[in-house]
Amino acid sequence: MKYPYITINVEYDPNEREEDMDFDNVLDEIAKKHGGEHSGGGFMLSTGMRDQDFDFSDLKQAHKFALAVKRFKEVNMITSHCMLHDNDF
Repeated sequence: MKYPYITINVEYDPNEREEDMDFDNVLDEIAKKHGGEHSGGGFMLSTGMRDQDFDFSDLKQAHKFALAVKRFKEVNMITSHCMLHDNDF
């Protein structure tokens, strides 16, 4: 990913998913549709939540992605940050 880019973090409750579907894949497909790419994720033992990170080079597309995923009942929180250059934490 070229700098600068926006990372959108989606935190969700995996226990809310009733259908036999992998929600990570759903998020990944939506991100790809909006020009994003999966950049990481994990499981938080303290809360039981999962989180997935997606990188976008276009702010408008990142915003569209966030709007698209916030409608899911599983989604607990959406956060974002901008990486301006290498080693920017």
